[in-house]
Amino acid sequence: INTVLLTLLVEEAIKDNQFLAQIGCVALDKYFDTAFRIAKNFASEYENMPGKSVTIFRKILEIDPVFNNFFIVQDNKAIEIFPTLNYGAIRYAANKIAENLINSSSKVRQIITPPFYSAYSNEVSVALAYFVSKDSYAIGELNLTKFLIDKIFLSKLEGTTTMFIVDRYGNFVIHPNPKLVAERRNIGDENWFIKARHNKHFSGIVHSHGHWQIVSTILNPNSSWFFVVTTNLIAALTPFAYWILIMTGIFLVFCVWTFYTIRKEMSSSVISPIEQLQTLLQRIEELPEVPSEVYTQLATQQGPIEEIESFRKTFLNTFGWILNQEDSLKESSLRFQTLLHNIPVAVLIFQDNHFIYANKVAEQISGFKQEALVKTPCWELIHPDHREELMHMIQMRQQELRPAMQYSELPIITKSGQIKWLQTTVGSIVVNGRPAGIVMATDITEQRKAEQEKKEMEKKFQYLQRMEALGILAAGVAHEFNNILHGIGLNIEMLRFTGICPTEADKYLNTMEHLKKRASMLVEALLTFTRKKQSSKRLIHAHSEIQRVITIYSETLPKTIEVKTNLKATSDTIEAEEGQIEHIIMNLITNARDAIGNEFGTISVETETVIIDEPEKLKLPQKGKYMKIKVSDTGEGIPEEIMSKIFDPFFTTKEIGKGTGLGLSMVLGIVKSLGGSIFCDSAVQSGTTVNVLLPLVEITKQSTTSQKSELEKTMITQDALPTPPRSLEKPRILIIEDEEILASLIQECLQKEGYEASTFNTPEKAIEHLGSIKRTPDVVIMDLGLPGIGGEACLEHIRKMYPTLPVIVISGYLDHKILKHPEKYGVKACLSKPFSTQQLLQTLNEILAK
Repeated sequence: INTVLLTLLVEEAIKDNQFLAQIGCVALDKYFDTAFRIAKNFASEYENMPGKSVTIFRKILEIDPVFNNFFIVQDNKAIEIFPTLNYGAIRYAANKIAENLINSSSKVRQIITPPFYSAYSNEVSVALAYFVSKDSYAIGELNLTKFLIDKIFLSKLEGTTTMFIVDRYGNFVIHPNPKLVAERRNIGDENWFIKARHNKHFSGIVHSHGHWQIVSTILNPNSSWFFVVTTNLIAALTPFAYWILIMTGIFLVFCVWTFYTIRKEMSSSVISPIEQLQTLLQRIEELPEVPSEVYTQLATQQGPIEEIESFRKTFLNTFGWILNQEDSLKESSLRFQTLLHNIPVAVLIFQDNHFIYANKVAEQISGFKQEALVKTPCWELIHPDHREELMHMIQMRQQELRPAMQYSELPIITKSGQIKWLQTTVGSIVVNGRPAGIVMATDITEQRKAEQEKKEMEKKFQYLQRMEALGILAAGVAHEFNNILHGIGLNIEMLRFTGICPTEADKYLNTMEHLKKRASMLVEALLTFTRKKQSSKRLIHAHSEIQRVITIYSETLPKTIEVKTNLKATSDTIEAEEGQIEHIIMNLITNARDAIGNEFGTISVETETVIIDEPEKLKLPQKGKYMKIKVSDTGEGIPEEIMSKIFDPFFTTKEIGKGTGLGLSMVLGIVKSLGGSIFCDSAVQSGTTVNVLLPLVEITKQSTTSQKSELEKTMITQDALPTPPRSLEKPRILIIEDEEILASLIQECLQKEGYEASTFNTPEKAIEHLGSIKRTPDVVIMDLGLPGIGGEACLEHIRKMYPTLPVIVISGYLDHKILKHPEKYGVKACLSKPFSTQQLLQTLNEILAK
């Protein structure tokens, strides 16, 4: 009876909640329909009678303020109708509506936005629009909170019932408690709401925020909101509780009467005969020994005496055996408990979803005492990620005996919140006549940690192998690439020198030269990253480099992306190679642009001066002042699972052809070579921020003057080049270069500057020529990467033939031993490709002047 009454009462409460939710949906649809009809009528009338319709409409809205804000847009101009306020109150929503209306087909006449927090009403609102023509439409703001609370009596329901509205993500849109809406409370992660999202109508009894509730939800198709009606289950069942108390009292009286009756019946039919038997046995034991002849006589005459004696002996023997077995069981149980307590494996027994036994090892692993464990649901220790998977197994082990199951790695949560990994076997036993589960587990946390460290070491070893291979590849590519860049640079200089190009072509030549320099810096950055090139650093003003990159790069960004700068570092002097700062900023801005894509977004570049007192925490080599360069974007963010891989060489998430995966790797290499550090902070849909820390250099007045004079020495223009020494004969230059194009360009440049130059493409021809000529050349210019006997052997032959003959080595190999120690091999100067004509002429003139 109680079950039937309870079921009927709950079903009645659910029907009431469903009815209230349906009322809310209907009222909301009616409200939107009324608002659309008003907007349609006014927009249509406004085209015919602009002035008169405005006055009439304002009076209508003063009587029944359906809209908080309403205006007409014609020819991209907003005409405020009611009330008179700043058009910016719903500008964002209006712009979105206008964009949707213009882009939509002519069949779409009316649009409603998702809810937003209105700055005008300080409450949740929606904006709707009715489209009259391409250049004319009406837009209004509706105050949902005021309407739904006043019209749908949200605040007038019974104290135990609450109606509120959430969007499809679980965010509160309307609630009688405005604080929940203002704080953007969310119920999206609650199990009952996850089920409700997949059903247009959902009803049930749920446990939420410490209370049992009767919940009914209905999805409003026009707004995609959920109307939720909740009733406190305890309050709803209060009338039923009184009925339960009455029925419980009657049941208790009935139980007492039944117990008394049964006891009386048992006393007369069972207890009394047993007591009589006990008395009889005592009397039999007290009897004196009967003479045999009397006993024989009694046995022949009275058979029952023999039966009683036999029964007495059997009874005493049985009772003694029972006592012995009880002692044996106690001893066996004690041995079993001692074994379980001292076994080096965690043992737990669970029944009715709770632990009923745990040994000392289980206490040590979990951190809980046995008294606390036996009160804990057995799945509470399991990690949440595996809890649902193992619940079914736990239930089945308590219903019937099942074969044991093994888990090689099972995570648990200890009392301190630490995650431990166990190797576990779960089986079935019988406890108190019912099935129960038994768990035997071994802690493998340290073993697993050691295996993970081993894997990490293997990954690092593989990474080093890849870096070594990349370094070998980079060195070979750099040589070939520098030869190509050298040829491009010499051709550009020849075009300038000859003057055959019109003045209008200067900007194209400048662009080609800039691209050549960028390509050269890219090769240097790649070699620096793989440590195949030693840095040649100088003092650089980072702010100037950053501003130049942003100025050039901003022109290539989409109009939807805004670049903001805030360079507030008090000092910006950094010791770095030319182009390294530019390379860092350009790569970071490029990644930020790709993250934003075609959406509207912002890229921010900021600098500040920071003092680092604990460098080891930021992986910095020393304390001191650092410049912090922060590049942020509002893009899609980086997933947590790939965050640790973003600086790996060749790792990229971009499509094939849109990324090589070397950008951030080379940035990391540059930053480390400068004694800095780089770290990234990102979350999906929250943008990315990359922070670069670079050490600052304190500049004194004397060092600044010295640096300036040194810089002036290196800035040599074509007009300021030293002229070759004047003599009766032109200086003779012997060029050994296997790249015929480069050889001919160098020869032509030198001839135009007044030198006599000859070229050879193999070392054998050059050595043969040197052995046959009468006049020794003044200088030899030779490449190291020569065919045949090679550049190093060729240099050795020349030194033997002419020990004092000046030799200039040119090469695209930046890590050759001759380039590192030229004086050891008798080389006067070294030039790394690509070099300019100015550098070559300056080097030649300095050697010839000596």
